[in-house]
Amino acid sequence: MQVAGGVRDHIAIHRWIDSGAQRVVIGTLAIEHPEIVEKAMVKHGDKIAIAIDARGGKAAVKGWIETSDATVEEIIRDLTSRGARHFIYTDIARDGMLEHLDAAGFKHVVDLVRQSSADSTLIYSGGVTSADDLVGLAPYDLEGAIVGTALYDGRIDLGEAQTALEAGAGA
Repeated sequence: MQVAGGVRDHIAIHRWIDSGAQRVVIGTLAIEHPEIVEKAMVKHGDKIAIAIDARGGKAAVKGWIETSDATVEEIIRDLTSRGARHFIYTDIARDGMLEHLDAAGFKHVVDLVRQSSADSTLIYSGGVTSADDLVGLAPYDLEGAIVGTALYDGRIDLGEAQTALEAGAGA
């Protein structure tokens, strides 16, 4: 089980992990108080993932209501230097819009994460509209991709997407 959303202090992080969560995803707290998250990563290691919800190259915070001054690049570099190894990147301009993903923009994020930490993992979210989008993400060696609206409205069939991914891996 993974917990995300509303994790605003160290007490919540510890409570969720102590309750059995395999991973706690932290967004706003990681941007606004990285020192708190750093302490949690020392104690809980791989059970902490950083959510970077990006709008125009900067991190959105507080449920995407506000945009911070911090760039995605600054956040990745700072948090990997503090021990972060797991990231979830959301292109919020595309999330739920069914407009496909921004492959070039995402490649930049992949490069930033991998340059900062070779043993990092990354999950992509925002704009996955078809099985072809998932196949297009496969070369990035991601931990995963989040599919929402396209799954909900039937544009993506999980079985067909899995078959497409397996066929792409064999190519």
